[in-house]
Amino acid sequence: MVKKAVPSHRRSTYGRVCVVVASLGVGFSVWAVQPATAIRAAFDEPSLNTQSATSTLAKDSVRLMSTSGMTIDRDGDFTRVTGAELQLLIGPEAQVQFHSDTVSQESDGSRTLEGHVSITLTSTDAPPMIASAMKAVVTPESGGGFKVRLEHASVIGRHENGREQP
Repeated sequence: MVKKAVPSHRRSTYGRVCVVVASLGVGFSVWAVQPATAIRAAFDEPSLNTQSATSTLAKDSVRLMSTSGMTIDRDGDFTRVTGAELQLLIGPEAQVQFHSDTVSQESDGSRTLEGHVSITLTSTDAPPMIASAMKAVVTPESGGGFKVRLEHASVIGRHENGREQP
């Protein structure tokens, strides 16, 4: 090794470029991989989603309700809703991403997400919403879409034209 000549400038540059390209390839691969506990869903079902006899939800809308007390804080363009138990009704064409530390499949078809649960919702009729909770039970609805029960949760949404979003 001592008797070999130092690599030329061209060879050193080529080596550096190879290292950078390999690093970018590995970095992109790591970024692109979804964790095993992530559930992604984008809905294409054209039929209407009926959540209950008294409540019909538009295909791509999201509705927030509380089964116990909730707190609503407004700050600038954003509204934050917090509560011990919140419920989201998600239409079949709304796009939703779920992420959590653990996921378990229940016998009734629902999934229980526990740990640091994060939910991102987008629809054409409302600005994006972000929900976080310690636990979420995601139940698919018969007409499409989901009912999500959140425990110890907060939901943040943006106002549109000064009007509060659900």
